[in-house]
Amino acid sequence: DGQITLPELARRSKAAGIECLFITDHNTIEGALRFQERFPEFLTVVGEEIMTSAGEVIGIFLKENIAPGQSVEQTMAAIRAQGGIVVLPHPYDVWRPSSLKPEACETAFSQTDAVEVFNCRSFSARHDRRASKACASHGKVALPGVDAHFPEEIGRATFDLSEAPTPRNFPWSPANIRARRDSSFFRGCLRIKSIWGKYAPLNLPERCFSSLQRM
Repeated sequence: DGQITLPELARRSKAAGIECLFITDHNTIEGALRFQERFPEFLTVVGEEIMTSAGEVIGIFLKENIAPGQSVEQTMAAIRAQGGIVVLPHPYDVWRPSSLKPEACETAFSQTDAVEVFNCRSFSARHDRRASKACASHGKVALPGVDAHFPEEIGRATFDLSEAPTPRNFPWSPANIRARRDSSFFRGCLRIKSIWGKYAPLNLPERCFSSLQRM
């Protein structure tokens, strides 16, 4: 459901000073693989946001697609079978039907490697605070996520690592985390764009939406 072309992703990432991208499309790694091949000047971490039978789970450092619809445990096992790392995205965001079901959270937190404790698209900081608390109590790695679906969202959540991320040097220690939560109005407009398509039928220029972040 993203609306970002590969050249636009490369252009905006370069402008934002991003050297490494974690690309996690819904239920596929094909876009990440194409970006990795087309733009080798970036370090691309190939990932997938997989819809399990109990909500979404992310796998990174993947080599093959992982089929959606499996249980959380089966999905995590499939990620690790490829040498990948498991991340829980927006686990407590109740506004998203794709978030983990409450009954799956304890098992997921006990078995995951990392947790997204900040998501730029979450409407409430309360959900992120709850994820951060659960992440700390389970001793997992905390990561921010931009969850970009549109070009103007690129670069809103970044962090520094002392060396290039790999499964071998995990767990990482993210530093200088820069995460920005836009206004609810701005995020609401992005949701409308997600439903109606890229600017259609509104056909509004991008600058109209980008300017809303300052409101």
